[in-house]
This record gives sequence, C-alpha cells and structure tokens, in this order.
Amino acid sequence: MHSTGSNAASLAGALDLPSSIKEYGQCKRRLAKARAEFKHASDRLFQMCCELQRVPESLDPEELSLALRHYWEAEHQAEVLETIVATVEVRNRW
Repeated sequence: MHSTGSNAASLAGALDLPSSIKEYGQCKRRLAKARAEFKHASDRLFQMCCELQRVPESLDPEELSLALRHYWEAEHQAEVLETIVATVEVRNRW
C-alpha cells in the first residue's frame, strides 16, 4: 500500500475506536474483509495492465478508471482499519 499512513492515522483518531472485545473482534473481521477486497482490486488492476500491454485498444478507459478508483478505496479502507486495530491493540494490550 502506498504511504497514506498519516492520513489513515488522523482519520482513525477521529473515528470511534472499539470499546469492547466484541467490537474489536468485529473490527478485526472487517479488516480481514478489507484486506481481501484490496487484494482482489490489486489483482484486477494488474490483470487490466497486462491486457493493456498486450492489446492496448481492447481496454475501456472508463473500466480502467473504475478499477483504479476501486483499488484506491479498498486500499484506504484497509489502511484505516489497520490503524484502528493497531491503536486499540496498543491502548488496551489486546
């Protein structure tokens, strides 16, 4: 993931952190899903780039733009959740 850590950290500070072990567990599950979604978006973008190299005219620019947007959103979601989970772990030693 590219370095938007300071943005994720500032956003995490503005969000409600999990206050119970149950909420923390839910956050960890959301993080696992966000990581999986980020991997899926990354893989899709890689496939599109490979296709673009092979047959440049076969790729729809709008489809590529949407894939990039999905990638960035998935990356951001994973970064924010990673920051939240890390913050809770440090504060509560879970």
